[in-house]
Amino acid sequence: MATEIELKLQIIGGPEGLMISKIKECLSGLKIDPQLKVSRLTNTYFDTSLCQLSELKMALRIREMAMQNETLFIQTFKTKGCSVQGLSQRGEWEWPVLSLSIDASRLLACEAWPKEVDLNELHALFETNFIRHQCEFDFQDSRIELALDQGEIKSKDQIEPINEIELELKQGQEGDLISLAGHLKKAIALAPSDISKAERGYRLHA
Repeated sequence: MATEIELKLQIIGGPEGLMISKIKECLSGLKIDPQLKVSRLTNTYFDTSLCQLSELKMALRIREMAMQNETLFIQTFKTKGCSVQGLSQRGEWEWPVLSLSIDASRLLACEAWPKEVDLNELHALFETNFIRHQCEFDFQDSRIELALDQGEIKSKDQIEPINEIELELKQGQEGDLISLAGHLKKAIALAPSDISKAERGYRLHA
């Protein structure tokens, strides 16, 4: 189990190409090599018909990652966390799986899995699909991963856009995330967001 600490920033307008250019310019100005890896991510979220995981502020997804010549599947379970001004912390478990089918054995062995949720009742509710441009680097006293996500949330026939930056603290101090966000805000119109992609997906589904 890991504790995920990240700062989510909503981009206020602007086309994809311009955002990438501004991010690279900002990082270069901070003496950071702005080499952005590109991947296409398809994320399917699962819950029961009563949305029991959502009620418990938990989330379960399988991510399909198309990267160059291979496709990977990662099953992720996240527990209830807290989020203030876009900075969130929550428990996170990840396991490689073979396909978009839930690996129930991993969840049963997870100490945080809620026993009242019947694994046989889980089914796909919505998707969050986007192109991710990301890089990981040292900034001040911390190791940070920056991800620019642009795409859409889909539930049935409904769609919402995704246009955001996530700064994840791999190692170091939370204050360094806030400091980096301050530099990015000088180059891009950004606003803190306390609503995860999963929460937006549930709202769209409802």
